[in-house]
Amino acid sequence: MRRIGLAVVFVVTLAGSVSAQMVGYSIHVSTGEVSTFSCDEDGPSACFTDRTVLGIIDIHSPNATAISPAGEFVVVDRTNRSLVWFELPTLEVLSSLALDPGIPDVWDIAYGPDGALWMSSGPSLLIIDQVTGE
Repeated sequence: MRRIGLAVVFVVTLAGSVSAQMVGYSIHVSTGEVSTFSCDEDGPSACFTDRTVLGIIDIHSPNATAISPAGEFVVVDRTNRSLVWFELPTLEVLSSLALDPGIPDVWDIAYGPDGALWMSSGPSLLIIDQVTGE
């Protein structure tokens, strides 16, 4: 089976609103092209395929993505074993962090409500120290 993209989706509910806006970002794993979509909660499903290309990032083996509490696009770079934070929508690199060599392959990442960065790797669920990479 071949993967062609990684995606992260989040839902924004506006105060006083009865519907939610879904916003998502994805990376084409072969080209590094980052795109976004925005859909109303009750909107047509075609809105998920109507994407706006933001640009291309220089990560050749992305294997997990997340949106940070600050609204940054976080990508796991499998080749360089690092995390990279990008500004949205410009895709400017804000920072990067080498992962501890003892951490096995990252399968997925997600932020917890307290801002902790969680990582899954096989049957393990770990918290990544966002300062040291451990």
